[in-house]
Amino acid sequence: MGSLEEFVLEHYWAYTRQRDGGCVEYRVAHRPWRVCPVRAARLSADVEPLYEPLYGNQLADVLRRPPTSALLADGSPVKVYRGVRI
Repeated sequence: MGSLEEFVLEHYWAYTRQRDGGCVEYRVAHRPWRVCPVRAARLSADVEPLYEPLYGNQLADVLRRPPTSALLADGSPVKVYRGVRI
């Protein structure tokens, strides 16, 4: 099994919901991203006006807490292929 960083960053498929309730699958290609260690992280934002109207106050409550993990990735160009309805 891979690392948490690999689980978060290494996605080669993406999905999006369609207005009619269907789903489209996209293949995504990129080289593996280099992950750098993060010693400390914090979010300094008034999260309620940003997220509460869209997602409710539960997400804002989570974003007010200190982060449990953080990572910094040196990304690369990403190629997204034409989606296929599934």
